[in-house]
Amino acid sequence: MAIPTSANAVIGSVAVDAVGKAAAANGLLRELGGVFGVAVAVAVFAGAGGYASAEVFADGFAAAIGVAAGLSLIGALAGAALPTRPPASEVAPTGAALGFEAEAGS
Repeated sequence: MAIPTSANAVIGSVAVDAVGKAAAANGLLRELGGVFGVAVAVAVFAGAGGYASAEVFADGFAAAIGVAAGLSLIGALAGAALPTRPPASEVAPTGAALGFEAEAGS
């Protein structure tokens, strides 16, 4: 549910000529974040647990889920600390952003 919202926020916050770069950077960072999160969870699981028994597995799983939850909390706090958008009255109309001028007769 968050991916379309974040992509919309990224694309909506850059000039029209930079939309491609912004979308690519957003996709790259999303993929790297996923890979990093999985790698950290696997490393924590391997360090705290294993497959020897159900108890050892549960110990590793609990530690990995705890670290994943902590990383999610850090991400949420970082997102909450981002600056907000300017009020709608300060944003240029879409036509002006694209370089088109509104005609007085239409």
